[in-house]
Amino acid sequence: MISFSEIRYCLKINKSLSSKVAVLIIFLERVNYLKYLILPFRVVILNWFYNTEIPPSVKIGRGFRIPHPYNIIIHSKSYIGNKVTLYHGVTLGANDLSLNYGAPIIEDGCFLGANSLIIGSVKIGEFSVICAGERVTVNVPEKSIYINSEINEIKNDSFSHYYKIFE
Repeated sequence: MISFSEIRYCLKINKSLSSKVAVLIIFLERVNYLKYLILPFRVVILNWFYNTEIPPSVKIGRGFRIPHPYNIIIHSKSYIGNKVTLYHGVTLGANDLSLNYGAPIIEDGCFLGANSLIIGSVKIGEFSVICAGERVTVNVPEKSIYINSEINEIKNDSFSHYYKIFE
């Protein structure tokens, strides 16, 4: 069960009006007694206007950020950890055509750039960055950057300034 203080926190860290509306709908539909009241807003605003599909069964942690909530598709069995940022066009999906069937797991503090695809039973480690336009089908270890289909580990704490905005 999600608390209203968590919803307030997510609204605070999402700056634009469109992202605040999307986050509010996403989290309010997870409150038991509000889910049926929110359903029409979800269909009209999230699905039709934003072209975003984030089912209520997706487990989403505290501090979820979507600066541009357009064209985001998330598999219903996906897990998204705390303080995760998703940009527009992100797809977290299952690969039905391989043995790697399953939903992605995005751990705490990850950053997924615009139009990135995370396909299959893939685990993205804590504080990892998936650059824009990347297609990820392998596990990414913690504190890594996935760019040009390669995993590069972050040697120093060069992204620490990014994570301080959530504290």
